[in-house]
Formats: sequence, structure tokens, C-alpha cells
Amino acid sequence: MKKILFSLFILTSYFGFSQLTMAKLDGTPINNNDIFTYNSLVGAGSYMGLKMFNTSDSNIKVKGKIVSMTNATGGNLQFCIGPVCVNNITVGNSYPNSGFTIEANGENGNFDHFDNHYAGDGVNPVEYTLKFYMINASNVEVGNSITFTYRYNPTLSTSDFESLANTGVVLQSNLLQDQMHLVVSKNIQMDLFDLNGRIVVAKKLNTGEHHLFVSDLPTGIYIANFTNEEGKKATAKLIKK
Repeated sequence: MKKILFSLFILTSYFGFSQLTMAKLDGTPINNNDIFTYNSLVGAGSYMGLKMFNTSDSNIKVKGKIVSMTNATGGNLQFCIGPVCVNNITVGNSYPNSGFTIEANGENGNFDHFDNHYAGDGVNPVEYTLKFYMINASNVEVGNSITFTYRYNPTLSTSDFESLANTGVVLQSNLLQDQMHLVVSKNIQMDLFDLNGRIVVAKKLNTGEHHLFVSDLPTGIYIANFTNEEGKKATAKLIKK
């Protein structure tokens, strides 16, 4: 009888602590230690919607913690969780301060998200490791937690050029001097960002050949985001000599 009661206690404790599950807004599961890679700094290409689910019969309170950052300053982003939206984050901080409630067998809304607009050095990935966990009435962590990494990878590879072509963009070179030469087969919106995430050029390009003058841009690395009229997106890293 004691063994049965002990087993029931262990089973009850297991389910009592396994209350939090997560997924991206599109339904992709978020598991512990997952890495999600993005290659854009704007729009759907950088936006990670966060769904949180309470699988227990009691209300829970949830917080999101910044575990670490790599090649990042904590700025030029947006982190929204519960009632809080912040544009700057600090390693070790948790948001919101007192957590937010997800009702029994319920879920959060569709607004919670992480959205990076910081390009880093334009070569090495920018990474944020985030932890989502539950707290009790004393603001002490309880139950299970989920930790994952949001990674922005700016590196332009052969597959990136293929992605550009699939979007309707043929880029002659990602090395720029006075002009940026490209041919587009579909109407395209181009947004050019510097490494601080600021838009320095925004152009609507109609089908055809284009020579964009960039001689007034400082030497450095830039990120170009292209979106065609069908909603397809592609990103290119450009180096201005």
C-alpha cells in the first residue's frame, strides 16, 4: 500500500509540475534547448510569436528571463510578454516583475513575441537565450521551464542568393562602391539597414533593371531586406567599400 501511495505521489507531483508548454504562433513546438534562426531584421522574417499553454487544472503565473546574449547590446528589439513590452533587455532580468497569469487549461493571447532588429557586426550571429518559467505566490520558481535560443544569422551564402532569385531579385554583387546593381522580375520593396538596425534606404522597385546610388553611405556592412508583391521575403548582407 505504501508503495502504491508513493507511486501516486510521484505521478501527481510530475503532472503538477509539468504545467507549461510552448509553441511559436504558427504552431511549431518550442522545446527545451531549441535554436530558432532568422535572417531578417524586419517583418515576419524577424518576428517570433510566442504561445504559452497551461496544461494543469490550476492557474499559473509565468515569467520570461534573459539568460544570455551574444554579439548583442540588448537594444533595437521588442520583447512582449503578458502586460509588458520592452525595447531594451538586460541579462538576468525577468519580465514582467511579478509574472502574468495563464488560467487553468488556458493559454496566453497572440501578442506575446520576440522581435530582433539589431544586426550585430553583420558577420557573426546575434543570439538571445530566453527562459520561460512559472512562479509561486512568493515569486519563487516552481515546476518546469523552457529555455531556447533566438538566433539572427546575417551571413549571405549561396543559398541566400538562391532565396533572392526565388523572390524575384538578381543581385550582381554584394560588394558595393558607388552603385547597387540589381534586376527584379517582380515588384519589390527594398529596405536597407545599417548595423544599428536603422533604415537608411527604402525603395519600391518595379520590374526591370536598377542602379541605386549608394556613394553617400559610409563604408561598412548593411542588411538589405526584399519583399515582393506575393509576400515572399529574402535578405542580403551588403558590404560598402
